[in-house]
Amino acid sequence: MSPIGLPLREVESVKELILVVGDAMCCHSAIATECNILHRGISDNNILIVHSEGEPTCGLSIDFDCALDLSKERTGMRGEMTGTLPYMSIGNLSGSSVQRTSLDDCESMLYILCWYATIGIDEGTRIPGNNATRLPIADWRAGPISAIINSKRDHLGSSKIFVEKIVNNFNRNDRDGDMLKTLAIYLYKTLFENHCLSSDYYGTTTKSVPNLQGPELTAGNTKGRPLFSLRNAIPLDSPGNTAFVDPFAMRAEKCDFISEQLLAITDDSWQLMKEMEGHNGQQ
Repeated sequence: MSPIGLPLREVESVKELILVVGDAMCCHSAIATECNILHRGISDNNILIVHSEGEPTCGLSIDFDCALDLSKERTGMRGEMTGTLPYMSIGNLSGSSVQRTSLDDCESMLYILCWYATIGIDEGTRIPGNNATRLPIADWRAGPISAIINSKRDHLGSSKIFVEKIVNNFNRNDRDGDMLKTLAIYLYKTLFENHCLSSDYYGTTTKSVPNLQGPELTAGNTKGRPLFSLRNAIPLDSPGNTAFVDPFAMRAEKCDFISEQLLAITDDSWQLMKEMEGHNGQQ
């Protein structure tokens, strides 16, 4: 077998990174949607840059060793850890009981984008990985798994924290850097602060919220009392008055809708890069 592409670490520009990662995400989406196959091993080692003479640069997803056939019922697979530590989703790292979905792989794509945007892309701006050890993002790669989980939960806990600790440390401060920052924020907000979720399900941490919903009443059992009454609500000082919400559980339930939004964002960015590439070629 002869090589068909270059490793992602040899990407030469912001435009090329967005094109290649965009292709990989579209490929992932198509395989998950049309073939019910979940990759579960997204990393920079499993995305290739493909250059063909006379053809635009494209990306290729490879290595489906950890892939899962979603059409087959399997047991004991939810907590199985697969992938490369710095790019693994929080649910994957945590061994969460929430069903793994394509959104876990999309989360991995976001981590790849953030890492390359931080260490630099082309030869002129790239910094050695060791020089990034003082930045918060370095905590995604070093230490015990529990520490990596905690750092990701912290850094992605809200869009404000994500911008302060991750996006503001991106390597570029030019127009290309602004495009990377905007794309990363859009992907973050779609994954972690999506408008299809209530604010209780934002972020990365399981939250406790007051549960004042009383017993369900019907016309047959109200016995003359109001259908909705504080008498039927659970008192604030009684056991069981708190509900715990897992943002990843609700996100999984909205997987199809959120995946469509992520794909739309990625495709729009991909199209923009192609237009810019064509414009530069004409110049």
